[in-house]
Amino acid sequence: VAIPLYGELSNKSWITAKKLKKTDSGESFFLEGIYSACECDVKKGENPIWRIESDNIRHDPKKKTIYIKHAVMKIFSAPIYYVPYLSIPDWTVKRKTGFLTPSFGYSKKNRFSAKVPFYYAPVNDQTWDMTLTTHQNGNDGYANQLNFRKKYETTSLKSNVYQGKLNTNKSDDDTVFGINLSASSKFQNKWDMTLEAKYADQDTFMRRYGFDGDTKYKSFLNLEKVNNNSLSKIEIYNIENLDKGKNSNDEPVLAPSISHHIFSNNERYNYDIKLKAHSIYNDENYDIKRWSGLGEINKKINLNDLIIEGDFNLGLDLYSIQGRPSTDSNDNKYIDRISTGVSIAASRQYDFVSENIGIIFEPKIQFSSVFSTDRTDEVPNRDSSEFRLDQANLFLNNQYQGRDNIQKNDRVNAGFTSLVMTENFGDFNFFLGQSHKISGTQKNINNVNQNRQSHIINSIDWTANELFNFSWSALYNHHNFKSDASDFNFSGSLNNWTYSASHKSVNGGFISNNTDREELNLGISKKITNWEIAYNRRYDLVNNKE
Repeated sequence: VAIPLYGELSNKSWITAKKLKKTDSGESFFLEGIYSACECDVKKGENPIWRIESDNIRHDPKKKTIYIKHAVMKIFSAPIYYVPYLSIPDWTVKRKTGFLTPSFGYSKKNRFSAKVPFYYAPVNDQTWDMTLTTHQNGNDGYANQLNFRKKYETTSLKSNVYQGKLNTNKSDDDTVFGINLSASSKFQNKWDMTLEAKYADQDTFMRRYGFDGDTKYKSFLNLEKVNNNSLSKIEIYNIENLDKGKNSNDEPVLAPSISHHIFSNNERYNYDIKLKAHSIYNDENYDIKRWSGLGEINKKINLNDLIIEGDFNLGLDLYSIQGRPSTDSNDNKYIDRISTGVSIAASRQYDFVSENIGIIFEPKIQFSSVFSTDRTDEVPNRDSSEFRLDQANLFLNNQYQGRDNIQKNDRVNAGFTSLVMTENFGDFNFFLGQSHKISGTQKNINNVNQNRQSHIINSIDWTANELFNFSWSALYNHHNFKSDASDFNFSGSLNNWTYSASHKSVNGGFISNNTDREELNLGISKKITNWEIAYNRRYDLVNNKE
């Protein structure tokens, strides 16, 4: 058929041979065949990074199988792998039972090790398959892994089961067992289910032998239903701590958390209603049940290009605290709290447009007030972690993410946003803002701002082109305008080269452990066909450490 053969496949990979011969039965023979997935021009002598060479390749269309004799894999023309005989399904076969590519290794500690996977795919049932892999770990023992997959009409199931005898931190030749199970399903009533379960009978071998690197196992069941104007969710989980010095009081059980979120957007107003029931046990010795309800309404009014936006919310929280650690001396078991929030904001957009440039800038000022009965000494703060003011949360009525740390607070917030769009220099975003506290409390947080003014918030983003992208965000002390936290990023690409540089710093007085932090990250990478080569380096700039 061809002397010689140059063939390009639909996925841009290619095959060459000194001779291609076809028989009357349809069999094809490739003499001294070479295959590579490299997208290169072999006719012009481009040398691929890797390729597979063989003395003889035979394709049998009746058996839908390719037979390879004396296959050698080469990287940069150096032979690294040899198989005397190999058979694989051809391109018309989606799956076929047989051994997959094994891997072998040798180390001074473990001696010879091998991993041999066997794939089983039933011919008459396309809904499931499985892979059985034996892991021979030299002096450390063996483990068998069963990876089972099943697909139903609306449900998929996947499991990994591990069993064997391995040397562990517990003992040598230790009998081990572990399982990872995951499933997802779509029900007819629009409910989506996600399930994951993890178990290991002892806390060493899964990480030690690379089966699962997690130090905590979270087994959970999630049910979620999404409609045009509502979101419902049910969650149950259990966490197992696998750290060597594990604390059984750091293995919480959530059973269950039920939430329902209703929202609507129209020309007159927007409203938002959230209902949630939450029950958690053994959360660092806390056993808590909480019922929460929050309703919000938002209204926007346009007055001659001036946008007036008002928000009002009303919330009710009920707590049943059935267990506390010995360090918490409060003995109040039943707590109720009502909270209200109101804010009013004014903003206006200005724009300028010419042939080559477009500019939009918007100043905004807001008054925000939160009133709540003071329950911060009685309610354990379990869901409102530390936060830093930024462009995303500056204008939120309650700046704490959860419901446990709601406090009385009155603030005036102001910000300035600008967007510059140019034809030749890309897009430029700029934000500057600050919050001024009029009254209120600051409890259950480490970074207490004793003054009324917050940090000055600043962010800059410049997207010029593929060669050049720049971003900067910082929090400036309003007294001396020095940066207490900053994040700088610089990146781009050219001719398949990609570079990046980032600098991050935090003033020690701004965080809980009172330690300065500063680091510089540099990276560069190059794409060569289907390969990517990258180099990265991080410098710790505190006390001249590298």
